[in-house]
Amino acid sequence: MYFPSNSTIKECKEFYKNLHNESNDMHSLEEFTADKWADFDLLGVEGEYISFTNQFCYLGTIISSDLTDDADISRRIQQASKAFGSLSAGVFCNRKHLNPNIRRRLFSAIVINLLLWGCETWALTSKH
Repeated sequence: MYFPSNSTIKECKEFYKNLHNESNDMHSLEEFTADKWADFDLLGVEGEYISFTNQFCYLGTIISSDLTDDADISRRIQQASKAFGSLSAGVFCNRKHLNPNIRRRLFSAIVINLLLWGCETWALTSKH
């Protein structure tokens, strides 16, 4: 059986006192925001607060708070469309100067690569 020493009890009391003070700090931060759920959107680490975000980009992939891949898939389609649009007049529609084999390789290397980057981790649903 373990019996805590007086110093351990003192440390526990100090910990709970600090925890209570941090809790009060969180409530004072809430009044500065319009969102009533603001206390859930902040994470305190060593006296600094980290805010919550709905999505962020990590290694080229968009991670969203709802854990779906919709934002990442939309972004990939948008990037591939932009690349195709910028290359269409000079490369893909220029039948005189470029061999069709070269155009096919450029399309595969640039547009398809932008579109399918990271697709092996997508969890596709029926709406995709």
